[in-house]
Amino acid sequence: MELAQVSARMLVKIVLTAVVVTAGVRFLATRPHGGSSYYLADDLVASGLRTHEGETLRVHGFVETGSVERVYGDDLLHRFRIIWHGVGLPVRASGPLPDTFRDEAEVIVAGRLVHRDGEWRIEGTAVMAKCPGKYDGARPAPEVPTFQ
Repeated sequence: MELAQVSARMLVKIVLTAVVVTAGVRFLATRPHGGSSYYLADDLVASGLRTHEGETLRVHGFVETGSVERVYGDDLLHRFRIIWHGVGLPVRASGPLPDTFRDEAEVIVAGRLVHRDGEWRIEGTAVMAKCPGKYDGARPAPEVPTFQ
């Protein structure tokens, strides 16, 4: 009789373990994985920003000259505009900016596209700036005349 109780207890433990493992796997498989991130290119701008409202995007462009504004407070807030193929988009980004961030710098802003206060803008969470000259190809070596 005791052997039957042991195997019944063992069966209950196995069933409970299987239920917990199955529930855990199902939870991990169905939860969102941080969402998608789109790279805002010319075709997306041409198709209209409204279709991408609220989405997380990466926007590439150049910082418009004279548009950089730093607002000091509880958190450091930066406002600027980026330009790509003549299309300008305001950006609000909080947190530190790269050392190479300046007017006319080539940047990529990661953030959410929002429509607030009557304008479209990127609420930036990260700003990355290209280091001028660092990623450009090496300059070709000057041709040295050969004497024959």
